[in-house]
Amino acid sequence: MLQSHNKPLTLRSLLQSYRDHTESARDRGTSFEKFVIAYLTQDPLQCQEYEKVQTYCEWAKEHGEDGRDIGIDLVAKIRDEEGYAAIQCKFYSANHQIKKEDIDSFIAASGKKIFTRRILVDSTEGNWSNNADLTCEGQGVRIQRINLFDLENSQIDWSTFESKGEATLKKKEP
Repeated sequence: MLQSHNKPLTLRSLLQSYRDHTESARDRGTSFEKFVIAYLTQDPLQCQEYEKVQTYCEWAKEHGEDGRDIGIDLVAKIRDEEGYAAIQCKFYSANHQIKKEDIDSFIAASGKKIFTRRILVDSTEGNWSNNADLTCEGQGVRIQRINLFDLENSQIDWSTFESKGEATLKKKEP
């Protein structure tokens, strides 16, 4: 398990390990996508919303769609509703500002009727650029942002995820 001066692994140190120990941007993105799948399926609040989360390629294959990368990284089946959530995962440094060009392909690809929700999960803590905000305003399907602060507030024990590859919940302190 990654530790810093005998301190347990934090979410930020886990994300930094992805940056440090992956060879390409694609590998970093894939690691972050797996992380997001764990978050959406294991976090107590998120798993109430979604019953299945898979890569866009897997989802497209099941639904007879072209599975090439068009801007959607993951797709989640919405629990107790018709439709799916299109999900884009943006793995940047904490101080990166999401710009319009970072989300354009996602907005275009997720405009299909089958996607009744849009989620953008990013590893940043700042505001989006003005143009990114303006692009998202007034969309037919709202874009929910899950950022670094939201991920840090999860009940998932990320040290277990790093060491065992599975997400477990933090133990409640007495």
